[in-house]
Amino acid sequence: MVSGLLKHDARWLTPAPLWRGIGDLADNDTRKKFNRPTILRFKNDSFMDELLALLSYYPEKLREWEAVPETWREPMREPSILRKLSVPEPISFFNTRQKRAIEKRNPLPLNTDNDEEDGLLKLYQPSQQRFYLVSASLVCRTAGLPDRTVSREKQEQSAFVIRRIVPDDDVVTFRQSGRLEVSKGAIQGAREYAYVSTETGYQWREIGSDNVLQSNHLVENEERLPMFTVGYEQLDGYKRKLMSGLLPVGKREAYVSAGSYVEATDEQDQSAVLSEKRAAFESLLKQQVGAPWSSLLTQANNATIAFTPDPELTPSGIEDDFGGAPSGGNDDSVRTSREQVQTMSWYVILDLADFLNRYLNEVWVAIRDTNPAALGTNTPQRDVYDLLLTVHVEESLLGGLVGSTYIEDKATSLIDALQRVINDPQLGVGLEAVESQYVSNIDLLDPVAVAAAVESGWPDFIFPLADITSPGAVLIDSAGVFIDLDASQTVGLEPYEIQHLKVDRLCDMIIDAIAINEDLRAPETPVRPPNDKLDQRDAFFVVRCVYETPNCGPFRELLLSDPTRPFELASFFDPDAPGRPIRIPMPLDITPAGLRKYSRNATFMISDSLCGKIKGIRKITLGDLVLSVLPWPFHKDLPNISKQGPCKDGDNPIGMFCSLSIPIVTLCAMILLIIMVALFDLFFRWLPLLFVCLPIPGLKGKNK
Repeated sequence: MVSGLLKHDARWLTPAPLWRGIGDLADNDTRKKFNRPTILRFKNDSFMDELLALLSYYPEKLREWEAVPETWREPMREPSILRKLSVPEPISFFNTRQKRAIEKRNPLPLNTDNDEEDGLLKLYQPSQQRFYLVSASLVCRTAGLPDRTVSREKQEQSAFVIRRIVPDDDVVTFRQSGRLEVSKGAIQGAREYAYVSTETGYQWREIGSDNVLQSNHLVENEERLPMFTVGYEQLDGYKRKLMSGLLPVGKREAYVSAGSYVEATDEQDQSAVLSEKRAAFESLLKQQVGAPWSSLLTQANNATIAFTPDPELTPSGIEDDFGGAPSGGNDDSVRTSREQVQTMSWYVILDLADFLNRYLNEVWVAIRDTNPAALGTNTPQRDVYDLLLTVHVEESLLGGLVGSTYIEDKATSLIDALQRVINDPQLGVGLEAVESQYVSNIDLLDPVAVAAAVESGWPDFIFPLADITSPGAVLIDSAGVFIDLDASQTVGLEPYEIQHLKVDRLCDMIIDAIAINEDLRAPETPVRPPNDKLDQRDAFFVVRCVYETPNCGPFRELLLSDPTRPFELASFFDPDAPGRPIRIPMPLDITPAGLRKYSRNATFMISDSLCGKIKGIRKITLGDLVLSVLPWPFHKDLPNISKQGPCKDGDNPIGMFCSLSIPIVTLCAMILLIIMVALFDLFFRWLPLLFVCLPIPGLKGKNK
């Protein structure tokens, strides 16, 4: 039995090419380096080719690729033989043997500049042209430390895990030193967390907190990342293997934002799953109904402010009697604003009806049949029905709106509007298929124009969810059902902001009425709440290599290595990150003679409806844009392109394909960028930090 145990005894060590010159193993720091995996750094998109070439020709120089702290101002020193790897010399069999013999007698000097241990290691992302491999040697604890073979036939496998560490000492001190004390594989002076998969996504589970978990064991459902093996030959002709794995630095946001795992009972786990489902439904409802509705309230309030005349500029006695609208805006501007609000209101009502049909069908049926009694009394579903019944538009405003459009019908409440949508499936089909904008100011005496408007597909009733006359014109809770908003919630709020609270309350009541259970399928939406148990700013990690031998249990089922040097993961816009070189050649000759030579090889496929909009937009001039932002009485609305229908060839709708020249588009984009940056520089003063130009002598647009 003893011989059997020794036969299976294995160990993770630093890569074998680093053993030479590592120092005296009797020293504690040296032994720590010898027992831990190493992180290799590459700055080449072809890093795998670079690794293979390195191990093929100069494996003893692997130390020069060992990652050390660096920034774009003080980058890590480039390996001395990097050029030889990218342009290898042709080597015959004889020259290979001869070269090996020479190097064995006169080995290349070690580059010891990368032995620096002070400071925390920061790993950068592939977008910043940095790639990192965790590498180690899996050896048998016998004479010569031969490589251990991972037998797939015996279901053995190698992998690595990423652990998060939270230092017990001051974070600033730890960041400056970047050191961890390791004793028998366990980290001293820091808490270690494993990245585990749970019912609600990946979370960090503290090791040794809730049970007897130890650092040298895997945690149940812990994420394991694969490792691969690369063979190489040493100078003495002995063949060895290096095991490596690619560090997923690009997953930095997933690792940093993951929550902290809490041991829970089955009931608590089920509660967490149901809470996650509720959050998914809440997110969907607010995306489709709550947020668009609130945007309409904000849009109406902004229009109210824009149309309110300045007393110092408005002559006395001038008023606009268009349905009670403020006198600062003319009939066309007020009507356009109301048309936009009504258009979006129809789609919000349609989405609300669809949500009720999918997830609150009993309320949907009660609305369809006008049978609230089927919902019982004092039930969440009945509260939703009663609440929807109280949402209506002031009669005076609704009457004015009906009188200003060809649509002569009006919904008395939100329940009435939903009922019209539910009982008329073609209404929703028409809204999805409509091709033109809703225009209310048509000639009511022209039967052809009225018939065309009716056939356009817009609904035959009016019910805006907001209006520019007053934010209180909609969401009138006369029955008292709507919202227990105490004074502390409404102090200092504008009327339209109070309506925002009411919309949120409506969404909450709808979600509360949904019977969320295990069988109910939740929509896929980004609903993960922010985690406040782990610091999101200072996230430190280590890597442990794993060797699993399931057939060797119970004596040894797996082997975990000592942790690597601690590191942190750089964000996408880290100020210390290297900048990947990006060179965009611009057209040199920008004269008409030079630009006409470029091929128009970029094609846009444009539908008939988009073609009509583009034709209308091309009629807008710079003067129109300037006048549209000036205050009254200099203000002038942009030309109304809503009447511009789809492009047609006679009675046949036609689309278009437009070919563009990418070099000219790039030139226009750069000029537009300079204009916009110069404008923003008036406020932020960032132009010197963004745009720096250096001279290139002799670079001319035309070669004469």
